[in-house]
Amino acid sequence: MASSFLSLITTPSRWTTPWRLTVLLVASFVLVVIFELFRLPAALLLGPMITAIILATSGAGMKLPKPMFLMAQGVLGMMIANSLPLTVFAKIAQEWPLFLIGTVSTIVASSFLGWLLSRTGLLPGTTAIWVLVSWCRIGNDHHVGILWRRYATGRLYAVFARGLLRHCCHGRRQRVSCG
Repeated sequence: MASSFLSLITTPSRWTTPWRLTVLLVASFVLVVIFELFRLPAALLLGPMITAIILATSGAGMKLPKPMFLMAQGVLGMMIANSLPLTVFAKIAQEWPLFLIGTVSTIVASSFLGWLLSRTGLLPGTTAIWVLVSWCRIGNDHHVGILWRRYATGRLYAVFARGLLRHCCHGRRQRVSCG
């Protein structure tokens, strides 16, 4: 009896769907609480995402029905929209050239780096496709990998921008926040 229980715990691929959902919810809740205690930005996004990645890579991944997946995306969209005060849109309208330059420069820089990497042959042009295929081949949802990469890239941009602002505003006493 004890050995079969131990075998079940150590092989997540044999877990039933209700058990997988229970582990996902409990572990997500614990990570969200820990991230909130450390005031980590996007704790409500990171906790479930990290838990899902760990479960998926250990063999306990799940396929959601399309309506549930779309509903989850809608909830995330509403959470993001709810966290934006209306004054943000007024500020964007006031500073539209800055936002336009930031967006265009990001697109230009990433396009240039992609072109440079493919031109120099440092990375083959199909690297991203192979990473995505290998991620999906082990049973993971490709959306999770893409979301994780987008989050990590966004955080790197935010850290870079924060460092740039601190360097540019080194003589002024201004608080620069990253998230």
